[in-house]
Amino acid sequence: MTRNLIYLFSVMCWLPLQSKLISQGSNTKFIDRGFNVDLVAGLNFSQLDGDGTAGYRHIGLRAGTQISYALSPTYGTVLGLFYEEKGSSSNLTFLSKDPSEDIHLQYVSIPVGFYKDTGYRKAIDRHRLRIQMEVSISRLFDISIGREDLMDSKSGTFDISPSIGFTYHLTRRSGMNLRIEQSFTNILDVNQGTDQISLRSYLMNIQYLYRL
Repeated sequence: MTRNLIYLFSVMCWLPLQSKLISQGSNTKFIDRGFNVDLVAGLNFSQLDGDGTAGYRHIGLRAGTQISYALSPTYGTVLGLFYEEKGSSSNLTFLSKDPSEDIHLQYVSIPVGFYKDTGYRKAIDRHRLRIQMEVSISRLFDISIGREDLMDSKSGTFDISPSIGFTYHLTRRSGMNLRIEQSFTNILDVNQGTDQISLRSYLMNIQYLYRL
């Protein structure tokens, strides 16, 4: 699986770069034409609804790459490949003071969506603001549950999560992005007596983008 992910990551970076070299050779402008590729890295602040621990206290990594294709000067499509961490924690720290209260989930995610650009600035030859809507299909590849009351939980292998994000471009190559995401599927199914409680993830994400 790791080898396949590395191969997919390489192809996702290579194809847009080839397209960009061709477009630059034809004297097209820098601003979002054809394929573009961004490297992305940031933090997830997440929680699991129903686990009794409120607040977006679980801090996890989110890193990967995304390619976009401009359908018009202001609209386009997006496809990405990411490693990301979600879960629940009693403390707002990378390493909880009490790991027995943590739920840590690791995913490989493929988000697909579209964007709308607005606020063109000639100084940076880009639109200042991008609104992006996506649906992420994620596969769980590792889980760690420290809470004794959740040890018998059943985890879902796949997760489907819609999101909305806002990117503010600092320069023509870099920007900051804020995303809000909610799971459509159950992350964990918890047995409590005769009842079964389904937990879904909620997260806020802040990340830095750099265009190649």
